[in-house]
Amino acid sequence: MIIKEELRPPESITEPSVLVIYAEPQSVRAARGFVGRWFEDHAMSASEDDAVTAVSEMVTNAFKHACAPGEKIELCVYRSAPGVVIEVLDPSSELPVIKPFDLTSEDGRGLAMLSLLAARWGTYTRLAGGKCVWAVIA
Repeated sequence: MIIKEELRPPESITEPSVLVIYAEPQSVRAARGFVGRWFEDHAMSASEDDAVTAVSEMVTNAFKHACAPGEKIELCVYRSAPGVVIEVLDPSSELPVIKPFDLTSEDGRGLAMLSLLAARWGTYTRLAGGKCVWAVIA
């Protein structure tokens, strides 16, 4: 079991775009659409597929492991010097754990996928409560 060290994301060079969703399966689709539209609006297509896949994993983890049904999840997307930053904020202060790979399991691969898709990623607990999981897509 590996616990990801608390790290802060790179600073924004654009105004963050924010979407508030709720802990339910259809929110994953809304998050993917939001990120896809963000890439279209900013005329950036090179890393869009990686970003959409990453946000899908991040929001799925939030609603499956960090929230009660209907709790609020906040999604932020912005540009930074190293790339596009995606932040998913949820009400749980428990940091995510990377599980050992198990061929027989139907879940537990989200953070491993995030590690492959993102140039960097990390987590931090928020002073106001909850946590942020963030990824830089380059």
